[in-house]
Amino acid sequence: MTTTDTDDLTERIARALDKNFNPGRYPIMAAMFMDYAAAILPEVEAEVRKAKAEAWEECATEIKMQGTVQVPDNPYEEQE
Repeated sequence: MTTTDTDDLTERIARALDKNFNPGRYPIMAAMFMDYAAAILPEVEAEVRKAKAEAWEECATEIKMQGTVQVPDNPYEEQE
């Protein structure tokens, strides 16, 4: 579950899908692209979470090798 507002990201994705994205001029097309963008947000979120988890693990491994700090559990791991 995200804790951030995804409306801005949704609009940026919609703009990337259609460089002529203009909600005022083409409201039906804009709504369609916003729907497309909203549909892919869960996939984007999952990929970002995986990348963060991987980066956390790489960093934690380096810290553990130094042996100076106890590393907390990875907050980006998927919850079961």
